[in-house]
Amino acid sequence: MSAGAGAAPAATSTLSVLGGMLEDVSARSISPTVVGRVQQLAVLDDALDAARHASPSTALIGGEAGVGKSRLISELA
Repeated sequence: MSAGAGAAPAATSTLSVLGGMLEDVSARSISPTVVGRVQQLAVLDDALDAARHASPSTALIGGEAGVGKSRLISELA
């Protein structure tokens, strides 16, 4: 079948790093201070310490989108 009549146009990406809808997201700054997560960090730190000493340990992190799950893990690391 030829690329002539009846052929669908080539798909093009509407997202781009420059000028796309993700531009605003990447431009936001992140505070160097984690606020209100002392208790959660302590629990994760305890679980990590237990795992380092060969004791079984599991941590489940859950929450709505945007509540800071990734940031919490980044701070722990």
